[in-house]
Amino acid sequence: MNIRLSKRPFIRIISFAIAITVILSSLAVGNYMKFKDSEMKVEHSYLRSIDNLADYMTSIDKILTKSMYVGTPELLTVLSTNLWKSSSNAKLSLSQLPVEFLNLSEVYKFLSQVGEYAIYIAKKGTNGLEISEEERLNMKSLAELSRSLMDQLMILQDGIYTGSIAIGEVKSDIDSQDDNRNYSGISDNISDIQEKFSSYPKLIYDGPYSDHIMEKSPEKLIGLEEISREQAKEKASKVSGIDISDLQDDYDEQGKMSSYRFKTDQSNVSITKYGGLVSYMVKNRDVSNQSLTNENSLKVAGQYLKSLEINNIIPTYHEIKNNIMTINYAHEIDGIIYYTDLIKVSIAMDSGEVIGFDARGYIVNNKERKILPPIVSIEKAVNVISPLLKVEDIKLAVIPTNNVQEELTYQLTCKTEDDKPILVYINAYSGKEEDILILIITEEGILTV
Repeated sequence: MNIRLSKRPFIRIISFAIAITVILSSLAVGNYMKFKDSEMKVEHSYLRSIDNLADYMTSIDKILTKSMYVGTPELLTVLSTNLWKSSSNAKLSLSQLPVEFLNLSEVYKFLSQVGEYAIYIAKKGTNGLEISEEERLNMKSLAELSRSLMDQLMILQDGIYTGSIAIGEVKSDIDSQDDNRNYSGISDNISDIQEKFSSYPKLIYDGPYSDHIMEKSPEKLIGLEEISREQAKEKASKVSGIDISDLQDDYDEQGKMSSYRFKTDQSNVSITKYGGLVSYMVKNRDVSNQSLTNENSLKVAGQYLKSLEINNIIPTYHEIKNNIMTINYAHEIDGIIYYTDLIKVSIAMDSGEVIGFDARGYIVNNKERKILPPIVSIEKAVNVISPLLKVEDIKLAVIPTNNVQEELTYQLTCKTEDDKPILVYINAYSGKEEDILILIITEEGILTV
C-alpha cells in the first residue's frame, strides 16, 4: 500500500527536523562554550595561584636575607612575623595547584618548616634574645633554597604564559586518570626543585610550627588656593610639552588630593585643584634605543625638576628598563635625607624626553620640620648592628614607619661578609633598629628590597 504525503505535512516534517537539528546544535555549541569558559576560568585560577606563589616566595627570600643581618630582637620579631605570613600564604597557593600527581612533599615541607622556624625566631625576639651564628647560617641556607624555587617558578610561569605548558589541562587529565599524558613541561621543573630541597638543613626549634599605604592629607597643599580647570589645563600643557589643543578633559580625581585630569590617546596628566601642582604625568610610547648616557639622563631629569621649581631634592636610586631611566629623588635639607618626600622622574633615553613624573609622595609629606638633634651617638648606633656587617658610610635620614609616622635615623651603609651592600636604619633617639634594606646594584641601576 502506497502512502503519499501531501505537500503541506511534508514541509512541516522537514521544518520540524531542521528546527530540532538547530536546537540540538545550539545546545551542543552552548555546552561546548560553557565547557571552554569553565576551562578558561580554571586556567586563570591556576595562573593566579602560581603568580601568588611566586610573589610569596620572593617575599620569603627577601625576609630571610634581611633576617641574617638583623642586630636587634625587636626588628627580628617583626621580620619573623612577616616570614610566617608569607610562608603560610605560599602553602595556600601551592595547595590550589593541580599537582596531585607529583610528589611535592619536600616543597610543602620546606614551606612548613620556614613557617615553623619563623615562629621560633619570633619567640626569641619577643624574649629579647639575639639569634646565634648557627641560626644565621640556617637562614642563609633557607634563602638560597627559596631562590632555587623562585628560579623554577619563573620557568614554569614563562611556560604557561607562552603556551608551552597548558596547566589548565592537567586537572581534567587527572580526573580522567589519563596516565599517558606527557607532563614533562611541569614535572621537569618540579623534579629540579625536589632535588634542591632534599638537602635543606635540619632545623632545631622549640615548637611544631606585604607594603602598607594609608591616606594622609597632603601637607604641600595646605593653605593653597583652588585653581580652575582652565588654569590646570595650561599647567598640564606646559609640564607635558603637549599642545593645549590636543589635551582632552578627563574625569576629576576626588579624595584628599583632588585633581584635574587631562589626556591624549597615549598620555595622562594630573594637576592638583589646590595650588596647581603636578601630581603625575605619564606618556606611553616605545623607546627603541639608548642614545643618552646615564649622566645625561640624570641631568635632563634635574633640569626638569628645576623647571617645576622643586628644590632641595637629590637622586637616590635609579633603574633602567626598556631604554627608560626612572630616577627616585628624595628631599634633602640640613644634611638630612627625607625618604618620605619622594619624586620619580622617567627619561626616554632615545631623545631625553620626560615621559614619566610622580610627585604624590612629595606632595603628601613635604613640609617644614623641626628636627631635634640625635640622642643616640654614632658609636652606639654602629654597635647595634649585626657583627656580620662592616659599616662604610653613615648619614642622617628620615624614614616612614608602619604607623605612617616619621623617624629620624642613622642610615648605615654596610657590606656583608661576601661584599653585598646593605642599608641599616637605627633610630637616632631610641637606638632601635628600624629597618634593613638590601641594595641591588646592576648595570640597569640601583634598587632596594
